[in-house]
Amino acid sequence: MKHMPGSFRALVWLLVYGLCYQLGWAAEPQGILWRIDGAAAQPSYLLGTIHSDDPRVTNLPPKVVQIFQQADSFSGEIAMDLPNLMSASQATLLSEGESLQQMLDPALYRQTVQLLATYGIPEAVVQRMKPWAAAATLSLPRPQTGLFLDMLLYTRATAQGKRVSGLETVQEQVAAMEAMPRDLQISMLRDAVAQFEQLDQIIEQLIE
Repeated sequence: MKHMPGSFRALVWLLVYGLCYQLGWAAEPQGILWRIDGAAAQPSYLLGTIHSDDPRVTNLPPKVVQIFQQADSFSGEIAMDLPNLMSASQATLLSEGESLQQMLDPALYRQTVQLLATYGIPEAVVQRMKPWAAAATLSLPRPQTGLFLDMLLYTRATAQGKRVSGLETVQEQVAAMEAMPRDLQISMLRDAVAQFEQLDQIIEQLIE
């Protein structure tokens, strides 16, 4: 489930985007690379990313590539090393003796299983998923290569010998989701299932 670690942020991205879209906020298509000048001799840069492996997202403009190449460090959402990825994946699973099927009504559970199958997730894994994790996954673009933009940048930074770090820990990200009552998590999942047919359109406009 290598697409899961970024799902927490991606869910927030999509919720915020959906709100802006419904309110009629509009912006001209533009890049989202910010330069940060401060006391340091060299500036820092902040790049907005989408949890997507769509080539239109991962094929970065030459200017962004140039700045990335010149940077001596890279900080991602989390440090995407193997221990962190395993920890993030484990955090999405229910405790032994619990199952998602027990928490949902039969119709919602069956729909969830069918939709997550389009992400390549078998029912045996769906059974173990926490409601918020299932909801977050159904708010993400379906993966093609699995090498979404954040992971691509992290991989390149490591290969180029840059210093790499995470802005947050897996525990910090998970804590916000775990703090939600179980009923609210299930409500989020129900909404994600109900709105799934609109997801491709939302993702397309987000990419644009």
